[in-house]
Amino acid sequence: MRLLTLILCLFVFSCDSDSSPAAPSPILGCMDNTACNYDGTATQDDDSCEYSQEYINCDNVCIDINNDGYADSNGYSCSDIYVLQDFIDINPILDGQHPLEILRPYSGFNSGRLTKLVLTFHELISIPESISDLDALEHLALGNNQLESIPNAIGDLINLVNLQLDENNLTTIPESILNLVNLTTLNLTDNQLISLPMGLCDLNIEWDASVPSYTFSGNNLCEEYHYDCIGDQEWWGSYGDEPQDQSNCCEGGPDGQPNWTACP
Repeated sequence: MRLLTLILCLFVFSCDSDSSPAAPSPILGCMDNTACNYDGTATQDDDSCEYSQEYINCDNVCIDINNDGYADSNGYSCSDIYVLQDFIDINPILDGQHPLEILRPYSGFNSGRLTKLVLTFHELISIPESISDLDALEHLALGNNQLESIPNAIGDLINLVNLQLDENNLTTIPESILNLVNLTTLNLTDNQLISLPMGLCDLNIEWDASVPSYTFSGNNLCEEYHYDCIGDQEWWGSYGDEPQDQSNCCEGGPDGQPNWTACP
């Protein structure tokens, strides 16, 4: 009898155990109601909370109570801040960062306007058309990224003096670059360029300086783009270690020069 009672007890407890409802899975999310991405349904915080900055709110709107076009907290131009936000919006690698966080050292402002923009080694894949709003910009460094094209809007940066686009995946440069009348330094080394704009030699670069401030080596340029203003060293590389890849160039031109133009 005792044995039967023990068996029945074990059976009852076993059934009760099997019929107990499973604990609900936690809902992960930000549980701080002061954060931009607060999730009222979350039951377990996952450290994903994002917060507004003193110069830009949760809706990415520049905080400009004075309505003078400059952020109240730091005096930086709201239009410049918005361009940096556009860089973030179109480059997934920058997701989750705030505009001023993406700036590399040597970036700088003058009287609240961005005059030096350094965004090197960011794995950028795109440049926003709104870059034209950086109309006080004098130095632009976008080297060592993954850019495949440059927007025509770059030609609106008429105050630009220094342009660094080395070590990307560019195949062409927009003709609008010819509008950069103050440009004195141009670095296009180690891309995949197959052409250069006609009229390039009209830029205000000291093409024949003893220490040139331009270079086009390490691309795929045929000789028809080796304009008279471009020195051999800046075309082939300082030590010939970054030559043009002319494997797809055929003879052409008025005298049938070798490696003159792209093969059909």
